[in-house]
Amino acid sequence: MLYQCDEGFYNLTLPHIVCYTNGEWSEFECLPACDYKNATQIADGYIVQKKSRWYTVNDKTQYA
Repeated sequence: MLYQCDEGFYNLTLPHIVCYTNGEWSEFECLPACDYKNATQIADGYIVQKKSRWYTVNDKTQYA
């Protein structure tokens, strides 16, 4: 089964869950997401982008 997060949320794990041999399911969590492209722009500067375009709770970005 494929799981998706609602708009404005982002999943940091794979988009499916796994049933383990102990009978428990793997984690799937939707966290609030921010697209780095919507971050505040500064004059004569830019965001140093990380590997993903999505940021979530307590993520930080850096300007240069």
